[in-house]
Amino acid sequence: MPRKSLALCVALLTAVAPFAHGDDSADAKTAAVAVVNAIAKGDRDALSKNFVGTGADKQLADAMIDLLQAADGLHEASVKRFGNDQAKDSLIDPARMTQQVQDSTVNVTGDSAELVAKDARSPHEGMQLKRLDGQWKVSQITGNADVQQKLLGFLPGAAKIMSDTADEISNGKYANPGAVRVAMQGKIMTLIQQSGAATTGKSTQPAPGK
Repeated sequence: MPRKSLALCVALLTAVAPFAHGDDSADAKTAAVAVVNAIAKGDRDALSKNFVGTGADKQLADAMIDLLQAADGLHEASVKRFGNDQAKDSLIDPARMTQQVQDSTVNVTGDSAELVAKDARSPHEGMQLKRLDGQWKVSQITGNADVQQKLLGFLPGAAKIMSDTADEISNGKYANPGAVRVAMQGKIMTLIQQSGAATTGKSTQPAPGK
């Protein structure tokens, strides 16, 4: 290839590269938002279309769905028993997670990508993605193995507490919403101490909870 033609090709590739990376970043972020929305809606079919994690990675995504569904059940029981319609409490805030994804930076390396939150600290261990057959898929909710294991030790117990409390509300155990909050706080604090979740380090992206 003549030198002038080679130089022109190099120049074109250099000019196009930032735009290609930008498309990758946007597509990866779209896949991440789809996973967060699937978790928020409890839509396991939608989750399976955008999430390829297995083992503990899949268990964490499922545990997050279970917790949000338990929070919905707790809220419904409270509304039915007390007639209040206050915003339900949840240890996972889907709106916050979506905003974290939107505000994050996407680092693309070949067919792998990582979402890094605005306030993330090194080492970056945020949401991990892989490009499979040209499509970005989330492979890990968090790349921090320590955070993952502590959440897996905590979220199922928290979901059970919410479900059990919903049953207690329906059975008339609590006189008012304030009594429910006090009981829930005590149960959750005990679970945190038992699971070691209180020592969970700062999650870099996206963080369950408020």
